[in-house]
Amino acid sequence: MRRLGLVPQRGDQLRVTVASGERVPCEGIARDVPVIISGSPFSTCVGLTLGCFDFILGVDFLGTLARLTWDFEGLTVSFQ
Repeated sequence: MRRLGLVPQRGDQLRVTVASGERVPCEGIARDVPVIISGSPFSTCVGLTLGCFDFILGVDFLGTLARLTWDFEGLTVSFQ
């Protein structure tokens, strides 16, 4: 978020549970951020410090996409 110049809001009160079950402090939420991944628009970003990851899509969101195709060897996921 800092690299993009986004100003997060409400970060001091938020924690996000990640796949390991750990609760990670959140830098905040930035709304109306124009992000497009493979032609699909997204508008909310949550700032987390998770090492080498640039962007993480949550399971709740992925569940709204219907059918997904995972390629763990190629490290990709596709959806329509």
